[in-house]
Amino acid sequence: MAEKKEITFRFDQKTLEEIEKVMKLKDLSSIAETLSESFRLQQLFLEQQADGFTEIIVRNPRTQSERRLVSQSRRRRKVQS
Repeated sequence: MAEKKEITFRFDQKTLEEIEKVMKLKDLSSIAETLSESFRLQQLFLEQQADGFTEIIVRNPRTQSERRLVSQSRRRRKVQS
């Protein structure tokens, strides 16, 4: 098991409500788990952006409807492995 480190964050009320909303949507058990999941997703997006990808397309398999998410970030950096 990976070593764990205890850290402290201070969130304003709006941010805390947003975190709790994600916890419920994803059925996660803690704020730490929610933030870890969010960081992993953010890292995936950043890695794709570093490779030149700027759009994400999501599809609803039941309706076949699609939505396109476009990155607004102009700053690009190469993520090193």
